[in-house]
Amino acid sequence: MKPSRLFWKFFVAFCMATACSFFIGVGLLRMTQSDPALDVVNAELANVVTRLIETGGLESAEPLLVQQGATTRALALYDSEGRFRLGAREVSLLPRSAVRVRSPSGEIYQLAIANSKMSGATPFLIGGAVSIVFSALLAWYFSGPLAHLKRGFRFIARGQLSTRVVPHVGARRDEIADLAREFDGMAAQLEKLWLAQQRLLHDVSHELRSPLTRLQVAVGLLRQSPNERPEMLARVEREAGRLERLLGEVLTLARLKAGDTTGRVEKLDLMDLIAAIVDDAHFEAQAKRCRVRLEGAQAFVTQADGELLYRAYENVIRNAVKYSPPEADVVVRARATARDLVVEVIDEGPGVCEAERGEIFDAFRRLDQDQSVEGFGLGLAIAREAVERHGGRIWAEAGPNGLGLRIFIVVSLRGDTDDRVTTRRLG
Repeated sequence: MKPSRLFWKFFVAFCMATACSFFIGVGLLRMTQSDPALDVVNAELANVVTRLIETGGLESAEPLLVQQGATTRALALYDSEGRFRLGAREVSLLPRSAVRVRSPSGEIYQLAIANSKMSGATPFLIGGAVSIVFSALLAWYFSGPLAHLKRGFRFIARGQLSTRVVPHVGARRDEIADLAREFDGMAAQLEKLWLAQQRLLHDVSHELRSPLTRLQVAVGLLRQSPNERPEMLARVEREAGRLERLLGEVLTLARLKAGDTTGRVEKLDLMDLIAAIVDDAHFEAQAKRCRVRLEGAQAFVTQADGELLYRAYENVIRNAVKYSPPEADVVVRARATARDLVVEVIDEGPGVCEAERGEIFDAFRRLDQDQSVEGFGLGLAIAREAVERHGGRIWAEAGPNGLGLRIFIVVSLRGDTDDRVTTRRLG
């Protein structure tokens, strides 16, 4: 497995800590290491002071101790109780290394010699100090963005879906930064889904309000004018059918978005499916003197949910017929490759501007707001979910010469192509 960026950051940090501990330790050792020649001089000076005290007492050694205490600061004389008497006060009394001296009068003194050699614990102290500094810097480097992530999860749990953490992470490039970007992507998707849910609830309530209002009016008129009963019952039946179709499409879209489909996946020829839809659409389009024709009829056998794709192609083709003017042509052009079936549905309608072409696949999105055109704005949304459920893509472009609209539907080849039929759930 290739080492990650975070691995290299840890590796470099520990290498730097080790190297700094080594170089700082060596530097301090060189700075504090005693000079062998100086140690010899100090030892000879201590021997001279010892002989002077042993032969002539403290008085004979006092001038020498006072002089070196002001210059070399190499010796210090303490009494038997450890009290300082003469020499350099900076030289500490270490009983194990002190030289015991007896004067002719019988008094006991302790002669301490300056020793600049580093203590055995000093390298461990240096290494510990450097390790603490680098550990603190490393902990700060990693705990900062993790604290922002923790706070971001807390805010998301409270419903603040606009929370983002990438601006707080900075320009770092490692797995933690990748995690922050993934968090922001998750938060953006959650916010998008929440807004879509709110918009869906609003649109459903809006679409339900109109037929329910007409139902209430029809019931009221029926009570006031019993002689208009047949007409009012027809109106009630019409509005009830409209409500039933709306609820059916909403439930279909909700199941598709939730990934729950009840259709069976089986081997079928999509071109046969499309040809049947084109025949039905052409027959119905004759009412407005329109023509629907299919170009390209090469077989494309794949594993798919036939009912789901039937609704996708049908919604797109019927939508093209719906928005085409009288005596217009709707062309369904199919082209099969080794792996994909590309279907173009071209109409001569008013078209859609480039900025709004992606919005026509949103639920309840009707750009024209023309109430004379029946529909709920769910057909293309269901088509997109059905195509994407099969791993395909759907998008819209301007028609030929900038007139009308052209919708592309791409479905990829899936499963075996032999005569065996298999069924399974999509997921």
